[in-house]
Amino acid sequence: IKNVQIEDEGNYRINIENSLGNIESNFQLTTVDNVSIKSSTQPINTDLKQHDTLVLEYTVSGRPKPDVVFMKDGKEIKPSA
Repeated sequence: IKNVQIEDEGNYRINIENSLGNIESNFQLTTVDNVSIKSSTQPINTDLKQHDTLVLEYTVSGRPKPDVVFMKDGKEIKPSA
């Protein structure tokens, strides 16, 4: 299959037969996609006052689904609701 697409994913079977018999083999094709990130706004440096709220909105995609971790000074921060 040239230029595999996500819709090519699925179960495949090959059947081989001649006058002496036949054999079959099955396999599953799983497609993957690079991780990408899209921000709803351009990243900017900003100043906030204490108790202000900062909202970071990103859309991430990839196959398999990527894990998303926000970090501050090398330490993981958990998103708040």
